[in-house]
Amino acid sequence: MLITIYGDSLLSTGARVINMNENAAQINSSCSLFDSISNGLNSKGYAVIENALPLDISNALYEQMLDGAEHYRTVGLGDSTLATVKHDVRRDETLWIEGVNKAEKKWLAWTEALKLQLNQQLSLGLSSFESYFSHFKPGSFNSMHIDAFGDSIDRVVSIIAYLNPTWVDGYGGQLVINAGNSEEKSTCVLPTFGTLVAFYSREFPHTVLPTWRDRYSVAGWFKIDN
Repeated sequence: MLITIYGDSLLSTGARVINMNENAAQINSSCSLFDSISNGLNSKGYAVIENALPLDISNALYEQMLDGAEHYRTVGLGDSTLATVKHDVRRDETLWIEGVNKAEKKWLAWTEALKLQLNQQLSLGLSSFESYFSHFKPGSFNSMHIDAFGDSIDRVVSIIAYLNPTWVDGYGGQLVINAGNSEEKSTCVLPTFGTLVAFYSREFPHTVLPTWRDRYSVAGWFKIDN
C-alpha cells in the first residue's frame, strides 16, 4: 500500500483519476522547479530548494528505501575492483538505482526531464545519469570531498533529494557545501523531506555532519561522455 507522508490525503493502491487541468498543473510546476535549479546553477553554481521533489515520487522512494533495507552495502572508496571501506572517512550505506520498480522508474523519468532542461538552458551536454539510495545510520557521517575526481571526472552536476519526515536541527545530518570562495559563507542544508540540492560536481567540496537518526536520501550525478 502506498501511503502519502505529506499532502491532503492518504492514497491507497486504487486507481487515481488525474484530469487534464491537474496534469497541466503538474507539468507547469516541474518546469518552474527546473527553471529554479537552472538559475541557481547559472548564478551560484548550486541550488537548494525545499519541498521540491514531487510528493508521489518522494513517497514512493521513501517506501522503497524502507522495503530494501537488507540490500544496502557499506560504501567503499576507490574503483569497483579496489574499493576499500574507510570508516573514518564515510559511514553510509548505499544501493544503486537501476529502474527495476515503479519508484525507481518515476525518479529516473523525472531526472531525465531535468537533464533535458539543464542541457537546453545551460548547454551542459549531459548524456547520462547514475543514482543510488543512501542511508546514514545514527553516528554516521561523510568527510569533506568532491564528487568529480580521478576516474569520475565525467560527473558534471550532482543532485540529492532528501527523504526524512519531521527532521529537526537536533538530529544532525546537515549537508555543508563549501562555497570555495572566501567571500561567501558555506551553505548548510537540513535534510528535510522533499528538499532538493544540485551543484556542480567539480567545484563544490561538501560534507555530511554526523547524524543522530536514520537519514535517507537519493543522490546521483549527471554525466558527460568522456
